Amino acid sequence: MAIYQGIGRSANTPEIMKPVIRQIVALELTELRNYRLACIAFFLSRRDKVFDLINTEEQRRFVQISSYYLVEGQQLATKPYSQLYSYTLLLIGGLLRFRTRDPFAFIPDACGLGRELNGALKKLWRVWREYLASTKPWS
Repeated sequence: MAIYQGIGRSANTPEIMKPVIRQIVALELTELRNYRLACIAFFLSRRDKVFDLINTEEQRRFVQISSYYLVEGQQLATKPYSQLYSYTLLLIGGLLRFRTRDPFAFIPDACGLGRELNGALKKLWRVWREYLASTKPWS
């Protein structure tokens, strides 16, 4: 199913992007895999047209996906930095690009979705601090 990753990298028309977005949004969190997460992350981080295609519910779903894979999904990885984690960060970066359309999008004090995303990032920071405390990176 690596075709999703390729679609994410190359698709640039609403006729291609919208059905793919709908299909991925409909999946359960546990059904998402690297290639599907990559597809959405590439759409959001590379294509300005995508912002016209995504409604508030889909934005909410992307925040859920990001939150899940930042924290709970992190336990699925064999090490803190994995491909899944990398695509999740790219997805968050893409979500923050919504600010090109709405300057208050995903700001914790101005938006419920921003508060949710901020909460997930704070949880991630705690996980990273624990991980770093348990390792000796320079030995």
